Amino acid sequence: MNSLFAFPEGVVQRQRALTSTPSTSQGRAMPSISSLFSHILPCFKHSSSSTAKPSGSRTEDRLTMGERIAALATQCPEAGRAASSRIEALGLSRATPKATRQVLHAMCLHLSLQARLRQSGSEPGSPTPDLGPAIAQATSALTQDERSALRRHLEEPKGWLAWSRSQLSRPDEHARPRRKLGVLAETDAQRLLQSVREALNTPLPRRQASTSASAARIDDSGDVNQVLQKAADEIRTSGHWFGLGADLAPHLITSMPAWPKDLSLRIADKEGKWEQVFGQSGPERRPATVQFDPVRQHYSPIVDGRLREVPAKGDCFYESVLRSMPVEDQRALFKGIRFPKGAGMSDLIRAMRRQVADELERQINVPGGPSDDLRAYAAAR
Repeated sequence: MNSLFAFPEGVVQRQRALTSTPSTSQGRAMPSISSLFSHILPCFKHSSSSTAKPSGSRTEDRLTMGERIAALATQCPEAGRAASSRIEALGLSRATPKATRQVLHAMCLHLSLQARLRQSGSEPGSPTPDLGPAIAQATSALTQDERSALRRHLEEPKGWLAWSRSQLSRPDEHARPRRKLGVLAETDAQRLLQSVREALNTPLPRRQASTSASAARIDDSGDVNQVLQKAADEIRTSGHWFGLGADLAPHLITSMPAWPKDLSLRIADKEGKWEQVFGQSGPERRPATVQFDPVRQHYSPIVDGRLREVPAKGDCFYESVLRSMPVEDQRALFKGIRFPKGAGMSDLIRAMRRQVADELERQINVPGGPSDDLRAYAAAR
């Protein structure tokens, strides 16, 4: 099941086993480390020169991922060609989000550059260019759908290790032993994959003022309402848990009028790396707590301090929230709703989905239109 922090359930496409021929011909010696640094360092650090920059120039920390890739591919063509070849070999579909494609491209470029630096050796005092932090930052900024698309290409780490090793050309007499170089190249790949996985498991960023500004660029408010109304329809659909409706549900659920008073919702990562709390509990009230498992992509309720299981059928978020609530709060949530004789959990979930969708529609239709946060979510879609 998908979630605010995860990708939709479904069959995970296995990554193709990929290898690439070295981008440096066997008869050509590797460039010196000084030459290589002179080409790629400008993309990673500011120049210490006091010469004034031309008006309108952008500092490195403001470069987009696409601009970083283009600059590095131009300044180190062999690494650029190798990265482009691997992206082509990955067979990305047309539906692959642009941001996901750029992260994958940056990962390939980073590993290709690192392999060349490893083979050239290092000089005392030379800084090591590293796209890793920028890749992790870009990954943390991905939306739910973009993260889903990226995860599918991280399922086969051996493919990444093999490709990273393949970027080592035939060593010349001054190069390090090839076996040691291969271990170092694989270590670089493992570190990068670990960094990206950790970034994928962070909570999705809440779109604040900076994103709201992009939402303001939507001229037709009807476009915003249409996108948000579609999200409300998604929320009402049993078993549906992806798209904008999934992003918004945890934010909406504690603000709907029927939500029990002084009860908050706590979503905790199984690995203990993060948690999010929605709403506010009273001084003597424990939050309703659910656990998210990033490996199974599944929610489970915490009942009396113990983890319980619920079916993974696209409704596990709602069922986990319900089961984690005290009985009196469950009754308060459904007060006034008449259920048919013999109603079960599926009926409760459908009723809960309707209430969450109604809350979204209420916020869409308030005087002045949707809030900046809602407009930002709509703009991001």
